Amino acid sequence: MNSSLNILYTFIALSFTLLSFNSCVSKEEEPARSSGSSKDNGQANVIFIITDDQGYADLGCYGQVTDIKTPNIDQLAATGVRMTAGYCTSPQCVPSRAGLITGKYQQRFGLEGNNTGPLPLSEKTIADKLKSKGYITGMVGKWHLQPLHVQTKWVDENLKSPKMVNGRVHIPSYLSKQYLPDQRGFTDYFCGPDKDYRANFDLEGNYYGEKKKSFSFKDFRIDLQTKAALEFIKRNKNDPFFLYLAYYGPHVPLDDVPMKYKERFAGPMPERRRAALGLMSAIDDGVGKIMDLLRDNDLEENTLIFFISDNGAPLGIFKKDVDLADKKGVWNGSLNDPFIGEKGDLMEGGIRVPYIVNWKGVIPEGQVADYPVSTLDATATALKLAGHDILDLDGIDLLPYLSQTDEYPPRWLFWSFRQQEAIRNLSWKYLRLSNGKEFAFNMKNNENELFNRNSSRKDVKKNLSKQLNKWIRSGNRIKRDWNIPLGAEENNKYQHYLKLIKNK
Repeated sequence: MNSSLNILYTFIALSFTLLSFNSCVSKEEEPARSSGSSKDNGQANVIFIITDDQGYADLGCYGQVTDIKTPNIDQLAATGVRMTAGYCTSPQCVPSRAGLITGKYQQRFGLEGNNTGPLPLSEKTIADKLKSKGYITGMVGKWHLQPLHVQTKWVDENLKSPKMVNGRVHIPSYLSKQYLPDQRGFTDYFCGPDKDYRANFDLEGNYYGEKKKSFSFKDFRIDLQTKAALEFIKRNKNDPFFLYLAYYGPHVPLDDVPMKYKERFAGPMPERRRAALGLMSAIDDGVGKIMDLLRDNDLEENTLIFFISDNGAPLGIFKKDVDLADKKGVWNGSLNDPFIGEKGDLMEGGIRVPYIVNWKGVIPEGQVADYPVSTLDATATALKLAGHDILDLDGIDLLPYLSQTDEYPPRWLFWSFRQQEAIRNLSWKYLRLSNGKEFAFNMKNNENELFNRNSSRKDVKKNLSKQLNKWIRSGNRIKRDWNIPLGAEENNKYQHYLKLIKNK
């Protein structure tokens, strides 16, 4: 560890003055919780706020569109760091979340798409590791790392006679429950995407420990998830805590967005766009309430916060404004401007996402960082902060760079999804498809993948391709025939988006 890094962590440790340890109060079926505070105990809190299918453009602080209203999240960026080159590990939900929750490229454990899960039981999560360091670990919202009906390999291996319910394979609860948050390191959980939740605490301050309960609500999903997050923080404000808040928005459905949110966006616009703006406004309100609660309890200077989307927005290529209740509608109303591509592909629109980091008093405010970072880094940063070894992870600790202690290092980010592969370093991105097409993009001059320099910079292409092959050979890709052509969905999208790219 170099001297500047030592200084940084010494500063962090000293910033949490150890006043005294109060006697621990243990309740039956409840984790030991202190009557002191996490600040007293010398450990910082960590909050991950994860949105679902939110495109790069859809925060006011990114300056890409004028119709979005996210003042609270914008303030989070203004008092922290706005990453302009923040990436998820996959353009799809399950693999992206699997990478984040483990801190590893999900290909290392055979998970590359929604259909190749669930998250293996052999993998330790960030919650497992933080729990071992004395953290109360909370999960609220969408999980999606349990067995799903589309995961045919898992279904074939675990269900001898699958039962069909509403045209889908039914996963018995006795099999799925071992994959749920309470079995993956979370002491507290309020798990569910919409109206129905499996939880061990409620919205009235009651904690049920090992007595899992089921709740059904009529309230709007975003509001419910905010309330649950607030309850978790209130109950655990005196202990070091980790909160994984996975908002189910701006993912579809769109027809349930309350008018009180949509009416904030008047004037002519696609109704799907209005609904998405309403969803983001509800999330922004939630972030504001969380920050108010942290301030009211003197926790803001003791809490590291990441705000990230799991992948880019699905556009359906043409952003068709079909009826909000139409289940065939692909576009969720979110936007990926200024980038090409969308959810499901490895162009920037699918994997480059909103990414904000905030820690008052530790991370200098008002920063805009243009170096590439990964969701894997959020996990590595949190675990390093808690005193956990991160050598087995694929992310890096960002604190030395966000605190402006060290210079950001040269590094590679990798992707593999279906019949697409990509790699990026500080200046270049290389993308290749199974149909033989290759692309080299200069990422330093804001060309936004509009110019393919594959022919003019063969040296760059050769080096990037070599590094990508090395990563693949190391086991970081599910084995399959690379000669299989692009699937119909990818082929249609790439046929459209590649027309926008010029060779240079």
